[in-house]
Amino acid sequence: MFNHQDDLMARMVVEIGNYFFTEAKRLDTDNQFDSAYGYYRWSKTMYQRYEMMENRRKSDRIEEIDQNIKIIEERRQEQEDNEDNHVGKAPS
Repeated sequence: MFNHQDDLMARMVVEIGNYFFTEAKRLDTDNQFDSAYGYYRWSKTMYQRYEMMENRRKSDRIEEIDQNIKIIEERRQEQEDNEDNHVGKAPS
């Protein structure tokens, strides 16, 4: 049980961050990059808030999120480049 409402709030924040992270990974696997990107950003926000509340580090998870966000940004750019290359071409 929780001794203080701040403990409960911190636990809720980290659990929400965990949910967003798990959902982002699922969306990323399903190639839903825009949605995954949003969920990764929110999970990072939740983990950063948890760090501020509890003075505990989630830097490994935040670092992993940053790497995943970078990969998604690269994939999104590749998709845009591929779409730009097909503009003006007759359909197959």
